[in-house]
Amino acid sequence: AAMRFGGALSNTARRFYLTYLPDVTFRPLLLVGGLLGIYVLAVPMTTTNVLLVHLVVAMAASCLLWFVLRPRRQFRLGGVQPVSEHKAWRQAATPMIFVTLLTSLLADIDVLLLSTLLPAEQVGIFSVCLRIMLLVEFGIQTVFQMSMPDFAEAQARNETLLMHAAMRRAQHATLAFTLLAFCGVAVFGEGILLLFGERFTVGADALVFLIGGQVLRSLVGPVTQVLTVVGAQMRSLMSYGIALLVLIAGNAFFVPLIGVEGAAAVLSFSMVLGALLQAQAVLQKTGHSVLSTLFSLPVTQEQLADSR
Repeated sequence: AAMRFGGALSNTARRFYLTYLPDVTFRPLLLVGGLLGIYVLAVPMTTTNVLLVHLVVAMAASCLLWFVLRPRRQFRLGGVQPVSEHKAWRQAATPMIFVTLLTSLLADIDVLLLSTLLPAEQVGIFSVCLRIMLLVEFGIQTVFQMSMPDFAEAQARNETLLMHAAMRRAQHATLAFTLLAFCGVAVFGEGILLLFGERFTVGADALVFLIGGQVLRSLVGPVTQVLTVVGAQMRSLMSYGIALLVLIAGNAFFVPLIGVEGAAAVLSFSMVLGALLQAQAVLQKTGHSVLSTLFSLPVTQEQLADSR
């Protein structure tokens, strides 16, 4: 929790390397080093010992983050907040709790649903494909989260051109990344899955479907983040709720007929549907069309707004 909170403050201060490096790089490397130390010292590799190493490593990464971030933690408000603002904060935060739960646990919910519809071996194959997809999704969410300060600044200034420029940068960066990932799994998908075992190679088509969904998701852009800064979190919650219902219904109908490929197609469709519903909400709330932003080119006025 300390690392998540520190990462959020780092992102706000535009110190993006502090947002991700301690948790994504420093902690795993320390964990591998600690496990190697257990092996060298011939300490029994029990679950308790491994978890103790991870606890120490997580605490070390959190302490490092907060130590480096300390000069940047001096955030000050203009004055004492009135009680009415406390209510506004709670109203804004409550739907985001459920949005975070749905986005964070959607993959695990899907695996649980599929465990009632598919044999255990096929669920395992799909789970591996899903974890590979989540690596790609992590890259997308990293770019989107790095754009949040720009969205908030544009909203505070009421700078439409600055909002357009930030959205376009995020869309173009994630589209290039996901297209590269899609080409990679289309060509090397079986080889990647072969690392997990020969029986996993049958999930190559499912992996292509999952990454293809991420390509479509990147086209829509950071709609969740835009709805957050404009105060329309409830629209995000409604969109994700509809996507979850479609996921449940689609799994029940298609998975028994098609199998793992059907599960991958249904998950990708539900995620893209949720993003499209949010894009519609962005259009209604702000007047921004995500598709027109994607295919537009920077203009001089946007560059001037960005420079300010």
